[in-house]
Amino acid sequence: SARYDLLITDMLMPERDGIEVMRHARKVQPDIVIVAISGGGRYLTDSLQAARYLGADHVLKKPFGIKELVQSGVLAMGRGSKSITDKVLK
Repeated sequence: SARYDLLITDMLMPERDGIEVMRHARKVQPDIVIVAISGGGRYLTDSLQAARYLGADHVLKKPFGIKELVQSGVLAMGRGSKSITDKVLK
């Protein structure tokens, strides 16, 4: 089966919520790096706190730009170098 370095999931989705996605991902691949995102209105704080509790490596509040998303992924993967982020964005 395929292995992935990074999972980016929204916490509030119509078919399956981010908590379910994160739990399944950790079950299948315990070492996967997870970035959880949310713009969940009144549920924003609760959903991002739940993501942290469930082991999200980084959380990101909507709205955000591509630079913030890339930086979040890079930092979550333990490669918090600005030069790496700059190279990815070029």
